[in-house]
Amino acid sequence: MSAFRTLRFSTVSPDGLNSPCERFRRQARQLQGQCNITQLPRATAKACSARAVRPNKPLRRRSNSKGHFEVNLAKGVTRPVLAPSRAESTEPRSLAVTSEQQRQDAQEGPVVPAPGLAPSVHEKHWCAVCQCGFRKEKNLRQHLAGKRHAGNAVAARQVVAVFRERAPEWAAELSEQRVTHEEREQELEAVVGRAWNMNELAHFPMHGRGKRRFRQGQEALAAGETTYARQAQSASILSPSATVADLSAYQKARLWRYCHGAMSKSPELADVLFGVAGTHPHLVRVKEVFESVEAFLALENFLVACAKHRTVHRIVDLACGHGLVGLLLAYRFPQRQVVCVDIERRAAFQAFMDAFDRWGHKHGKASTPVMENVTFLAADNAEAANYIDAQTCVTVVHGCNEVNRDCIEMAKANDALWAAMPCCVPSDLYLPGCSIRLMDGLNADTRYSALCGSMAHMYRAQWLIQIDRRITNRNILIAGGCEKDAEGSPVTKLIGYGRKKLVQV
Repeated sequence: MSAFRTLRFSTVSPDGLNSPCERFRRQARQLQGQCNITQLPRATAKACSARAVRPNKPLRRRSNSKGHFEVNLAKGVTRPVLAPSRAESTEPRSLAVTSEQQRQDAQEGPVVPAPGLAPSVHEKHWCAVCQCGFRKEKNLRQHLAGKRHAGNAVAARQVVAVFRERAPEWAAELSEQRVTHEEREQELEAVVGRAWNMNELAHFPMHGRGKRRFRQGQEALAAGETTYARQAQSASILSPSATVADLSAYQKARLWRYCHGAMSKSPELADVLFGVAGTHPHLVRVKEVFESVEAFLALENFLVACAKHRTVHRIVDLACGHGLVGLLLAYRFPQRQVVCVDIERRAAFQAFMDAFDRWGHKHGKASTPVMENVTFLAADNAEAANYIDAQTCVTVVHGCNEVNRDCIEMAKANDALWAAMPCCVPSDLYLPGCSIRLMDGLNADTRYSALCGSMAHMYRAQWLIQIDRRITNRNILIAGGCEKDAEGSPVTKLIGYGRKKLVQV
């Protein structure tokens, strides 16, 4: 947007080219950028010209990363005010800043957080430890003096100690370029200590919209470039082929931090990830880790909400694939039997099973395996009907074509709970006779959302939740089956627990 387009009213003067408005137009064309326009008092604005149009409309303040300009409607651009120069670096800058440094940065201008985490125009002040932004400096100071910031600062030091103990290879790789012990500690605290923010997904390999862009990203990955700045500009979702072995030391540390905080009461999930990545680094895809954990959190919330009305003794995960979603559910609910169904048992499934048995916490007797409640059924989905009854929850994550329909109808036939995150959704199954094609002007997201809505209406869904679209563009979870409780009374509404609260069921 040009500088002239940010002006909310114009002036009309008989002297034509010599009017203040015309001079402003000429200087605005020279700027070719956004301006920070300071509105003059109404009397001054009226005195500048013979007639003012819409003088009561306020002007918005505009700014950019390079600086801003104060514009006087009578004299044009009077004084350029440049923001403090900040060197652009491909490596994350140290985020372990003190309160005094935060206040100093707040006075200088907008604080630029880690790469890929540029705050919005409404978040000019940033807390690097808690990964949250504020509009005003006053709010930032209140946050720095609050309990949340103090708790996160203490937790940051604890997380660094756990990371150094549980993932020593990744910790050494992260700080190998630092000379002194103090520099290594500061690097660990800056990278591992700070909280996770979903905007950090831009740090990981992203899948662009074209084959050429994807090939460029793969070449950059092979060359050791870890910022993915060029590819992230046009990317939409995480790369489906990037594995943990392809990540840099910084990306591995942040992935570990995400897994450590995803299950607040079970931080050993990060140990499981580190164990599988150490033994089978090419089996752990980055997209599948984020995708499975977020799908698990949504399914966990649904099961907790249904537990208030019905009893669930078994979970059947159809078309489980690598099986991480089912294994996470089995680890979260050790009293429930989990049946993972797929045509064949993949190597990744066995690798995750071994990692949970080694690094997971045992439930019950010490001699029993950690994942003793897991059963794998190498068969077609139709053969899993013998495991489904009224006390079962049927799940399917990214089932293609008719798989979602068959699984939901199988669950409804047995009065069981069901949850599905569709992948490929044929329009003929849920919108017969309706033309819903990409060539008619619809984009893929609109088509997917419309078909998911039709599916939810057809099967009387009670729960819809969406995970971050940067992980996958097939990100809507549809669940239902809890129309009546155990006594036969109708259930009008399901209430979950929220992401930050853990409910024992």
